[in-house]
Amino acid sequence: NIKCPFHGWEFGDEGLVKIPYREDKSKKLPQIKLAGYQVCEKADTIFLWHHADGLAPQWELDPLGADRHFYFYGRTLHLTRCSHCMEPQENQADYGHFFQVHKSQGLVQIGWTMRDYRIDGHQAVFTVDAEYKLFGIKLIQAEIVSAMQGPGLTRVTTVSSYLYGLIKSRMVTLAMVTPITAFQQHLAFHHYGRSLLNFPIAHLFQILVSIEVEKDMSLMATKQYRLKPKYIKEEQALIAYRNFYE
Repeated sequence: NIKCPFHGWEFGDEGLVKIPYREDKSKKLPQIKLAGYQVCEKADTIFLWHHADGLAPQWELDPLGADRHFYFYGRTLHLTRCSHCMEPQENQADYGHFFQVHKSQGLVQIGWTMRDYRIDGHQAVFTVDAEYKLFGIKLIQAEIVSAMQGPGLTRVTTVSSYLYGLIKSRMVTLAMVTPITAFQQHLAFHHYGRSLLNFPIAHLFQILVSIEVEKDMSLMATKQYRLKPKYIKEEQALIAYRNFYE
């Protein structure tokens, strides 16, 4: 049963089953039921379906897809304040902020190219190329494909080449956003890979991701959400994302 911590009312599958301080136990209890939500367990995570208009699930959730046999490498967790729960996921489509917020890590310079974006039913897919350079030497080259499966889950596939192709890896990251309060969001990043031999690379990747996420988090607390901001032509991916989210 589910028990209210304030008055102690208890609810079961059929509705209200107990009011602890009710004097006349012979009378029937009020016909009150709690709202129910459809849930599923995928990739060792419990997902809950919520629709603003109360509609049933519109698609079958498949977080890892063909990579469901990958090894779990670990996870990183973040708690952030922002004006709208769509903003953490929006960063992946907001190509313009890469050049200001994610242009470097210490002496390492990062270059970004938005290669492609498309809306495919319940998914918004964005492909970005990234290069990490130190004094002109290319350390990492990566293709990053972010497939947003609704507003709360993004499947990020990263194919990386280290030291001019000497080492290669393919990883999948599930980026999940859960609203905690009106202005507080819980972010979870679960990392998966093809082989346990790539674990050292995966650990480095998790560190790099956490550094970049924390950069965004520090700015989101003061960022103002605008329903209809001004755009320029280079922000077509961001426009497509916002239309998709709505």
